[in-house]
Amino acid sequence: MAILEIGINLGLKTLIERKYYRVSDNVLDPKIRARFLSGLQSYLSEVHGDKINVISFAHFQIVCYFRKFQALEKKSKVPQPLIIYAIIEKGLNPDNLTKLLKKILSKFIDNYYLDDIITRDKEFFKPFISEVDKGVGDLKFKIQDRLKSIFHGTDK
Repeated sequence: MAILEIGINLGLKTLIERKYYRVSDNVLDPKIRARFLSGLQSYLSEVHGDKINVISFAHFQIVCYFRKFQALEKKSKVPQPLIIYAIIEKGLNPDNLTKLLKKILSKFIDNYYLDDIITRDKEFFKPFISEVDKGVGDLKFKIQDRLKSIFHGTDK
């Protein structure tokens, strides 16, 4: 089982989007996904005092972790959710993945100033994709791709 895509959103704004397999394109359009995750998180937080962890579909799951912060320079007094998500094939342990997402998001927050997170577009954060790839490691490979890499070139 593999991570198909991983990303970081600030509310409705995409900061990082890393696709490992094109099949994740069929899960949710990026703009719709951002609205869905942000809206669902706001709803759960406001109405039930809860937060998103895992959303299950027929063949995929979206694992989420978020932190809220108050932007002082914003006109709005509503805290903004900084959400990291991973679209995965069913079968990958969401609890272990949540720990990984927390670690990646903490590193992201340590690497960027709050002002940059709020004001910059996703091009500014592209260098962080290598950190995401390092954190994800071989979880980005489906089993058949892992086997190909093991046996590739052994008959040369």
